[in-house]
Amino acid sequence: MAKVNGTNLVVVANGVCVAGSTSCTLNINQNLYDTSTKDDAGWATHGRGMRDWSVDVDSLYDPNGVYSAEELIDSIIGRLPVTIEFATEGTGNGGLKWSGSASLENTSLGGGLEEAATISGSFKGNGALVKGTVSAS
Repeated sequence: MAKVNGTNLVVVANGVCVAGSTSCTLNINQNLYDTSTKDDAGWATHGRGMRDWSVDVDSLYDPNGVYSAEELIDSIIGRLPVTIEFATEGTGNGGLKWSGSASLENTSLGGGLEEAATISGSFKGNGALVKGTVSAS
């Protein structure tokens, strides 16, 4: 069984990898609504409703990084949409990616005493999440 090293998962915002990323998560949800009736012999049944998605990313703060903390903050202040890709870095024939338009829902910038400063953000999808492949490099 093939295994994927988590280091190979990246978040790309507007075509550029989020700088200093330490972790990232793609969340996909589907609303399930109750369709249970007396005919179901006591077993719950459901229908499939609205879907939504989001991407969370944690990074080390780098004011000079590519797609930096300032760009994350500016996307909220300016109410700017962001094209997000959650991808497995391509090797050979390329990897997988999921992409779509999103808005940065929240971001946090912080740091502890004598620790690396960090920034985190959560992008909420606006519309469909599309599966594709990463171009081989």
